[in-house]
Amino acid sequence: MFVDPFGFSNTTDERSKNVFYQVTSPFYPGHARDDIAVVLIDDASVESEFFDWPPSFDQYDTLLSSIGTYGPKAIFFDLLFLDPRGQEEDLDFFADSIRAIRDVNDTPVFAMGAASVHAQTENCFSDSISVLQKIDDAVTDLPFFRFSGYGNDYPMYTKCDGQTLLSPAAELLKAVCSTGTNDNDEAGVCPDTKLGNEQHLTETIPQAISIRWGEATAPVNQRLYPASFDGEGNDCAKPSDGLFEKLMRSASYFIGAFSERLRPDISANCIYHPHISAFDLIVRAKQASHLATADNAKQVQASREILEDFLNNKVVLIGLDVAGVRDTVISPVQGTVPGVMAHAMALDNALALGSDLQRAAPDLLWEADGTDAIEIAGLLVLTLLRWRLASNGHAQSKPALPKGFIRFSLLALACVVFFFALIAATFFILRWSPINWIGLIGLGWAYIAFCYSTTVQRPTAKGSIHE
Repeated sequence: MFVDPFGFSNTTDERSKNVFYQVTSPFYPGHARDDIAVVLIDDASVESEFFDWPPSFDQYDTLLSSIGTYGPKAIFFDLLFLDPRGQEEDLDFFADSIRAIRDVNDTPVFAMGAASVHAQTENCFSDSISVLQKIDDAVTDLPFFRFSGYGNDYPMYTKCDGQTLLSPAAELLKAVCSTGTNDNDEAGVCPDTKLGNEQHLTETIPQAISIRWGEATAPVNQRLYPASFDGEGNDCAKPSDGLFEKLMRSASYFIGAFSERLRPDISANCIYHPHISAFDLIVRAKQASHLATADNAKQVQASREILEDFLNNKVVLIGLDVAGVRDTVISPVQGTVPGVMAHAMALDNALALGSDLQRAAPDLLWEADGTDAIEIAGLLVLTLLRWRLASNGHAQSKPALPKGFIRFSLLALACVVFFFALIAATFFILRWSPINWIGLIGLGWAYIAFCYSTTVQRPTAKGSIHE
């Protein structure tokens, strides 16, 4: 609303979005999930023989070469290359590897750029820091890496100072739709090949989106992380696709939203997209590169199959998951996840939903938007309800508590159904991000209780009076 001195509206607004995305996660379309893969430079990687901290360009080159061997569709480094650490020739080799993958394999390679986007300000980006020139020259492009002014929404692009700046998800969407469709998918990974054109992309998708999160983990994760660490259960068991089972999981998420002890537990290894430790990937790549012998044939074949399934024709995002490095986001479904997952999920939304992406409600007047209009309309409906009940109460001349209670309950139920229908319509038809339904329903019930206490008749020794 317009005034929120205690922060209740902001708190319930974010809570409303998180619970709504939890409840709807079993029904999120998953056909784009397996076209995206995430490689994490994690604690196990930096503790291994393959990586130092921070990693050298020679180590990045080893990782990139291991990925490029298996023909990915596009590669994105969720990393800022600012410091020319190590030897100069290591940087040269890394830049040459990027060019080889980009030009010879026709695979676009992106790295995080240095532009900072600030919405609703005159200075919409800052180049106060600069990426190493050799990296800038080698990569396909540098999407902006920092933004403000969008709340918790994810900006896909911004236009300022005569330039169009794309986010990592938008750059990858453009690249995927420029390189054609997935040969292994009849429908194709790209929802519209015209999105490969920057102008069409900015005219088709919203400037900022509210990211929807999926629930069911990828099949390759079930192979990489088959059982929990205590040896019991199955961390990454695929949930059932049946309608009844999905409804039951939605109900469990809704109940769990009001008590953490009732919330379904999802292993950290079972996040939505295929993901693998950089250390594990390099080890498997080295195993797969060996000549198969009688002693290691099964191991070599297994590594090749996993890497082929994980990397071939996939959009590969490389990010950090290192303790002490602040690069995390909150998933309504899995909790805290590496920051690169936000880019992966935003891209997934664009591939799975096309132009039907969730977006902020449009501005109407001053600082009010469509959700504010709905909240105001809700208060007006409740006010009319209170007036109607008060009129009926004054028209009666004898006690009618049971009858009035039934009538009031039916009207209140109809009001709740109306608001739930309105909430569903704004999300599924208008494609707005979830409105503050927790705050709206809480306010509505408080107002209904007040209306009831002031409109029903209370019998007394002398007759009946209104309260």
